[in-house]
Amino acid sequence: TVRLLREKKLAIPCFDTSYDISDEADVTPLLIDLMDVAKQMQVPYIVAVALTEHEDRVRERLEYLLPLAEEAGVAILMKSSGIYADTARLRALMDSFACDQLAALWDIHHPYRYYRESPQKTYENLKDWICYCHVKDSVMVDDKVEYRMMGYGDVPIFDTLKILKDHGYEGFITLEWTKRWCPDLQEPGIVFAHYATYMRYLMNQL
Repeated sequence: TVRLLREKKLAIPCFDTSYDISDEADVTPLLIDLMDVAKQMQVPYIVAVALTEHEDRVRERLEYLLPLAEEAGVAILMKSSGIYADTARLRALMDSFACDQLAALWDIHHPYRYYRESPQKTYENLKDWICYCHVKDSVMVDDKVEYRMMGYGDVPIFDTLKILKDHGYEGFITLEWTKRWCPDLQEPGIVFAHYATYMRYLMNQL
């Protein structure tokens, strides 16, 4: 499979998950299995989230997982969602470990939407650890988040792209569009084609 991807000039940059390492249910074995797959597939990153306030579990599990990640040659990316949509809190986590096997996935949507962080503030918090980015657009309707196709919401996507470009970010910026969680979302075939066109338009404005 790795050879076939190379022949097609394709790469899998990251294994995204919703594995919650703050939850009572221990997802550590699942992440270890995913590390093994990532090593075999030469995928540099796997993702974990923290959705509950049990940060003690996050730290305990990372202390166990990070040496295994080093052995596998992969890094664990903590996503700026859940409790870490407050990116000052995510920065503190990164500072406390300060190792190459732990970095950040900047979910552009959540810090802005739920903590009213400007892209500049989020970037200042996470700049030393951003290895990957997720993006989606939305608006607030009656105090609820409603997701929109790119450019039809009010998430400051252009400002974020400019910050990333100005600071030399060369990684991936991936559209996150999960109908499993939001069945009313438009079909991926429409949304992803629009995403590619819209992002090319924005990048040409930078």
